[in-house]
Amino acid sequence: MHFGWRAKDERQRVLLGDLEVRKKEGGEKRQYIIWRTERGSKTRIYATGTDRCPVKFFRSYLARQPTDMGKPDNPLYLAVMKNPKTEVWFKK
Repeated sequence: MHFGWRAKDERQRVLLGDLEVRKKEGGEKRQYIIWRTERGSKTRIYATGTDRCPVKFFRSYLARQPTDMGKPDNPLYLAVMKNPKTEVWFKK
């Protein structure tokens, strides 16, 4: 939604390595998520510092994936486990 993905197949093609958390340099050191494979106005999502901060949610999502799914060529979206018993909430 934030990057302007419209079609279902467009979202399914996104790989983990396509997104990256960076820090804005200069005066204000805000974190942001960048969609590395595209150029344009909708390729960055900035941290808000609120309870609904998109950078915080993205980092939490990454922390709840299986450890073997953290490679850049793995899909971004994974299946949700119905009743997770650990901190891993997603599956291949």
